[in-house]
Amino acid sequence: MNMKNIAKLLIISSLIIFFFYPISGDQINITTNITRIVFSLASVMLTLGFYKLEIDLPLWFSKPFAHLGEATYGIYLLHPIVYIFINKIFNFPLICIVTTCFITIILSNFTYKYYEKPFIKIGKKIT
Repeated sequence: MNMKNIAKLLIISSLIIFFFYPISGDQINITTNITRIVFSLASVMLTLGFYKLEIDLPLWFSKPFAHLGEATYGIYLLHPIVYIFINKIFNFPLICIVTTCFITIILSNFTYKYYEKPFIKIGKKIT
């Protein structure tokens, strides 16, 4: 069995687990007991499957996502701050979420270009 088939098997298996694993009760049951371990393993399987699948996407599609991937740390750090600020301005949840996503992506790209990238260059010079 080659790597591409193993990757497909991992993806399909993890999706089957996500869709058909029985859970009952409140939402907290997703993150407790054996269910937590099952979903954690399914998440690892899904991630590993897509990582090993190595899909060649067209440049017009992959380049924006690669750029977004570079700014993900900024997205991770900035989104709660932006959300709190935007939530005070807008009272409508959908507008709040869309605006938060848009502003967070813009700020993350800005901080990556003007803050993270210069420090990455300094780090490469030092090592």
